[in-house]
Amino acid sequence: MNWSQIEQCGRRVDAYWAHHGLTMTMGAEPTYLDPTQADQPEWSVAALGETKLDRAQVLAQRLQARFAPQGLLQHSQGKWYPGETAPRWALRCLWHQQDNLRLKGQERWSARQLLTFVCRQLNVPASFCRQVDNDDSAVLLLAHDPDQGWHSAPWPGKRLRLIDCTGPAGMRLPWREECQVKTALCVSQTADGLEVFLPPLGTVSAWLELLQVLRQSQARLSLQGYAPPIPSLEDEGVAGFRQLSVTPDPGVIEVNMHPAASWDELVSIVTGVDEDARACGLVSHRYGRDGSWQGSGGGCHVVVGGPSPRQSPFAQRPDFLRSILVYWNHHPALSYLFSGLFVGPTCQAPRVDEARHEALYELELAFRELEGELEPAMLGRIFRDLLVDVSGNGHRSEICVDKLFDPVAPGGQQGLLEFRALEMPPDPHMNLTLMLLLRALLGRLWKSPKKTNLRRLGTQLHDRYMLPTFLWDDLMAVLADLREHGLELEPEWFRPHFEFRFPLLGSCRCAGVLLQLRQALEPWPVLGEGAQQAGGSRAVDSSLQRVEVRLSGVNRESHRVACNGHLLPLHELGPGEYLAAVRFRAWQFAHSLHPTLGVQSPLRFDLLEGDRILGSCRYHTLNRDGQAWESLPGDREEAEARRTCRFEKAVRASDWTGGWSEPLPNPEYPLTLDLRLAVLA
Repeated sequence: MNWSQIEQCGRRVDAYWAHHGLTMTMGAEPTYLDPTQADQPEWSVAALGETKLDRAQVLAQRLQARFAPQGLLQHSQGKWYPGETAPRWALRCLWHQQDNLRLKGQERWSARQLLTFVCRQLNVPASFCRQVDNDDSAVLLLAHDPDQGWHSAPWPGKRLRLIDCTGPAGMRLPWREECQVKTALCVSQTADGLEVFLPPLGTVSAWLELLQVLRQSQARLSLQGYAPPIPSLEDEGVAGFRQLSVTPDPGVIEVNMHPAASWDELVSIVTGVDEDARACGLVSHRYGRDGSWQGSGGGCHVVVGGPSPRQSPFAQRPDFLRSILVYWNHHPALSYLFSGLFVGPTCQAPRVDEARHEALYELELAFRELEGELEPAMLGRIFRDLLVDVSGNGHRSEICVDKLFDPVAPGGQQGLLEFRALEMPPDPHMNLTLMLLLRALLGRLWKSPKKTNLRRLGTQLHDRYMLPTFLWDDLMAVLADLREHGLELEPEWFRPHFEFRFPLLGSCRCAGVLLQLRQALEPWPVLGEGAQQAGGSRAVDSSLQRVEVRLSGVNRESHRVACNGHLLPLHELGPGEYLAAVRFRAWQFAHSLHPTLGVQSPLRFDLLEGDRILGSCRYHTLNRDGQAWESLPGDREEAEARRTCRFEKAVRASDWTGGWSEPLPNPEYPLTLDLRLAVLA
């Protein structure tokens, strides 16, 4: 990968955007983990844990120092998913490009004194401040109305006692029906100063006004409470206001980057975030027990939009969204080549044509609604119920519009489109190269909209396009299309993505025939509700694997290849070049589909000439003793050793007895030998 060439290409794409009138921002959500604790729940499956918040706080402080030295940090409430006992936290770094927001106070005030100062500045009665009976905190009912400004009311009743539970004061208020104002500013005394819990507010400008009042107090403060509201089409927010956040996700820490307006700014942000994460001991990759090199386990979703919701390119040209949806439908490589291990109709970012066969028909009807004048809010109404997963969840979609112009969803009118079928790569340059591909494609589709019909791929999607060879060929078709539109991206820049996503499991040469075994994709089905775990995650059957067998130098008249005694359905790629896939049960779990089927590893591949074995090799998903490794590999060398020992060359013919079964007829998946079907036949 020639990074200097990639940087130059990024600037050429920026010039292409400018020449064709495309103004768009781009952000991402990289994810990281602690490699020294990768086997602990909080760094593998759980969102929260004992050490994650501490690591996130150090990272957030470094990011603030890098991107917002005049900004501030706020510890606020994050997402709260069904099944989780408490809301997640969120560390937000907030700044203004022109104004200083940093809290540098040295004055040591009491909580009551600070609230009294706030009342004077906002012109509300200081008598409404209320001391908490069972805590060193003070409370002021406070709300803001765009027409009436700030207003308050006395706390009803003679006593105010916080609810006895963990959490900041603002989350423990005993709200009563007679409260005329339903939100409150809370200030608590701590050993380091005052802890301020901000109320929810309707506009960014009101949030910033309250913050400026707190700064004027010169008190030593730390911020908790509600984050600034998300601007909508009616509320454009305040120009120059920026934020990034550090939040927990299952197994990882996620950084929601602030959007970049140019390629150079994007490079600076992505590399800066990665540098600070690594300085905190966090990395963007992990090793499986079998030694496989994997991504962090989290996504790296890319978000595009405009400087404001009204300036979003999707508000200016609704047909832009149609072009994107059609192009992604035509090129499965964009859905699968950069994705994570979990793909398919029940994953977190399924294609629109997976498992919902009527979706393409309905989508084409929706495209007709884009003709003529269209308000942005109507764009959201047209697509919000089409770009969803099988359960109707709009956030779990490959191309997600829940932040575009949805008039119903909170925060749904930001003018943002999210690409979610992207896994966190192990290197920031790989991440940026992928984002460059997206930038080039978006520029091409803005200049020359794609208006062809959608493709009905049917079962090809989970047969042909689960295999690395066809995904690479499809990516080459994408790059060729970009060249035709004046955008030159080199194939070699994406070879690291291919090798990372589809590692070579092993190869052997015998009698002039080269056999190569690569990891392929396998859709993992979600299991029934009885298998679900608490905490919002969904249990899947990951016991299945698929591998691609590619052969060179084959004489089709005399050569055949068998796997575990079953002949492969070889597909011709060119003279002497053939390919097939093998689908099999790699592991045995207590709960999985088809519980009567056992483990079908190791896979033995025999190169045959007539009835004579010319050579053989074996691929193990477990170690050679047939057991799973009990712990994760300690380092890269140990992981590599485990990977290497799982492939055996030149197994002796005497190790195998019996004949070979003809390829099983499988018209829905003609490229794939499904060993589960072979066992049950």
